[in-house]
Amino acid sequence: MECSISLFNKPSHRRDVEPWLAAIWSSLLPGLGQLYAGRFWMFLVFALCFVISLLFGLAQILSCKGNVAIGFMILFLNICLYVGSITDAVIVSRKQNTFEFEQKRRNSKDPFFAAFVSLLLPGAMHIIHLRRIFLGVMFLSLWIVSFVFPEIPSFAISLLYPAAALSLLLLDGRKQRKTTHGIFPILALGVLSLGLDQCVSHEEWFGLSIATTVGSSNYPTLQEGDLQVSRLKTENTRIARGDLIDIKRGIVPDIVYITKRVVAFENESVEILGGKLTVNGRIPKDSVFRQLTYAIDSTCQFGLPGQPFIVPKNHFFVLGDNSPISLDSRQYGAVSDSSIVGITYKIIWPISRARSFF
Repeated sequence: MECSISLFNKPSHRRDVEPWLAAIWSSLLPGLGQLYAGRFWMFLVFALCFVISLLFGLAQILSCKGNVAIGFMILFLNICLYVGSITDAVIVSRKQNTFEFEQKRRNSKDPFFAAFVSLLLPGAMHIIHLRRIFLGVMFLSLWIVSFVFPEIPSFAISLLYPAAALSLLLLDGRKQRKTTHGIFPILALGVLSLGLDQCVSHEEWFGLSIATTVGSSNYPTLQEGDLQVSRLKTENTRIARGDLIDIKRGIVPDIVYITKRVVAFENESVEILGGKLTVNGRIPKDSVFRQLTYAIDSTCQFGLPGQPFIVPKNHFFVLGDNSPISLDSRQYGAVSDSSIVGITYKIIWPISRARSFF
């Protein structure tokens, strides 16, 4: 029992380490700060727990049958683990250091603490630590501007924090504190920030697409501001009647893609009679079609009463659930198979409206 405890509480080779450099390492990946301090098993515990909980939380949020509330709760605990790893890295580093080293570190300005603060508040430590007023004000101004003007490219904002920390270390010039040791983890943080920014801004990853609902053409199924998740269409994708499909931009100007419900396939006859959809002369069995009503007005050209519309080959007839305000196949006709981007299968935000459509 004593042997197993020592693996977690004592580094294999006692050496003096910089506590706030350990914090910077743990900011890159929970556990790396512990590894820097010589605690390999603590690194494994933190890193594995972080990665496993992150993947499990995302699986709960993004999978068809996953519980979104549980998924976000796991991600919140994951954030707590991340903060806990940084805190623990500082504590274990201080505990293992010699008294002389800690006294020397505390009696001098710590460049690694200043760099860590710069990762949270760019520019502040340039003023306090380096007395570089102009540079500090510049970074602080850029930081404030990033909140005021949302049109600023997100990749520039994501690089602002590591750039501030890196410039501080490069300008510090205290050779005895080996500030160059902090350059690599900060550069790695910059690369990681840029990579995460590209993933988020791309909105398409691992065969999924995440987008915000615009408009109310599918109310109440989809409401303005809902965060909807779609599976991107592949050669093996099968589209069923009632599916909510995402259709390429071009049908409706200034919109990347639109989401509509599939009501009929090729060679099927579509007609709206008395506010009810009929396919081949019958109301579809799906309960959603029995609950919804569809309007016919002067803008409609297809599926009119007494004028059944035959869906062309490799095309689909689509309608919005909020018929009075929806622009759909009644106006622009059937959509081609090639124009379909994916199938919306889940709402993940707000949590109160989270649901799966399968």
